[in-house]
Amino acid sequence: MVQRMYNPREYLKDLDSRVDNIKTYQAFFEIANSLGKEKCPYDPFVIIFGVLAFLFYEGKLAMRKIDVSALISFMRELLYEVLEVELNLDDAKELTFYVLEKMQNKGMGFNLGYYSPKYKSAREKNTKLIDIKLDEKADRIYYFITNDGLDFYLKTKEFIEESQITTSLLVFRAQIRRGSFGHALETVCELKIKVHRRLDYKNELLELLMFGAGEENEKYRQFHNSVNQLFEEEEILFNNVYELLTKVREEYLVKTNKRMLTKKDEESLQILTQIDQEMKETTFLHKMLLTEAASLPGEKEKIRLMRLNSAFSVRFDFEKELEDFVTENGNPQGLKYFMEPLFLPRMCKSFNMLKVFAPQKVSAASQDTDEKIIEFKAGAFREKLDDQVNARIGTNFKVYAGLLIHSLLEKKEFTLQDWVLEIRRAYGESAFLNGDLISFIIQLNLFEKDGGMRIIDLEEIRLRMYTHNGDPEENFDTVYLERLLAQMTPPNLSKICLESKPDEESELGYGIKITNIRFRGIFHDSE
Repeated sequence: MVQRMYNPREYLKDLDSRVDNIKTYQAFFEIANSLGKEKCPYDPFVIIFGVLAFLFYEGKLAMRKIDVSALISFMRELLYEVLEVELNLDDAKELTFYVLEKMQNKGMGFNLGYYSPKYKSAREKNTKLIDIKLDEKADRIYYFITNDGLDFYLKTKEFIEESQITTSLLVFRAQIRRGSFGHALETVCELKIKVHRRLDYKNELLELLMFGAGEENEKYRQFHNSVNQLFEEEEILFNNVYELLTKVREEYLVKTNKRMLTKKDEESLQILTQIDQEMKETTFLHKMLLTEAASLPGEKEKIRLMRLNSAFSVRFDFEKELEDFVTENGNPQGLKYFMEPLFLPRMCKSFNMLKVFAPQKVSAASQDTDEKIIEFKAGAFREKLDDQVNARIGTNFKVYAGLLIHSLLEKKEFTLQDWVLEIRRAYGESAFLNGDLISFIIQLNLFEKDGGMRIIDLEEIRLRMYTHNGDPEENFDTVYLERLLAQMTPPNLSKICLESKPDEESELGYGIKITNIRFRGIFHDSE
């Protein structure tokens, strides 16, 4: 016997109503899939929503009877205005009759079968989006949008995503006032889910700001301008609704003290207690959302600085990159990563020597005759954002360098595309969302050219490391990567040759493309 740990029957108690809500969507997609390309070579969404909208606005709202001739005229105008296709009358008739036949399913509607835990049997839900009426006096057939069709048409554009919490709060308040506590409990549970979804969206937005490739700024702007403005209104509504809930619950508690509760009142009080608990949890989540939303601009700025410092710790040949984008017809959004450092330069922190001559605050003279040396304790170390970024870059570069060396020792010769596949196998697709990987590849491709090749002489680098500290004019990032590779490679690997392949591109995923590179390791025994 299965041990009972959960309550699946309770979870599925409203399955019938959920299926009732989705049956119109199932009918819509069945119609869309049934429209063959031979007889209807046009976008099915445009055709179906066009017919529903016409029957709604010109039929339902205008209280007019719509016959097939009106639908034929509308179909011709719809295709001409929206899809820029001009049909003659005969073709428009044939198309209209075909679409109407598919939307009615030969008058039978659309069935959605499922198993109902409530009735413990297989059941079916039938739906029709449009239907016909026969006017015997006029001997004509008229088309109209059904209640299911109207419900579907309105649901697909009923509430914007951002206003769902406000809408649920207003519905919940009305249900409490009417005494519909059962429905109010369902509403507050759905409300909690919507607040959770808003929290999840905020976290997704932060992740997109960290790893996005162009669309993150627009989504952040939408969140800030639309959703953020609703928070104050939602907070007021939450307070008002909770006050109303407390007042209603107290009325039932007074009845309890006076022993005036009926059986129905006892059930209502029990539901109100559940509602109160759910409402407390939902209010707490919403306050957390308010706090996190208030900190979002600061987090966005931190992420922007981290991405800027990470992706542009190397020098770029801006003119060459711009020329490549223009000649290769590259994605213009990619230019953002080259332009930002020019508009927002990284200001290095330094000490102003003139501060040495500034007046110093002198403490009061000690009354103690003995001269004592006052020891000042250094303040607690505070790690700066630059320190965190540099530590992360160093860790990631060691990982990438290790993978590169492993491939060189195993294959001796391979392309950047081969190496990308190795990274994908080792760390998955998400590895290519890390901006440090792009920075690592760019640094590999910035070494001095020697006979058409980019050569990293590991033996020479090791010699420099042990004899002197290097040329002060050398680029720090280049020296860091050279020394990292020299330290991690075995002694028998003397050189790494990199050959750029301008005619080939390496696909990193997420729309990121980089010129392919051929790597070759030169060993003592192979020279």
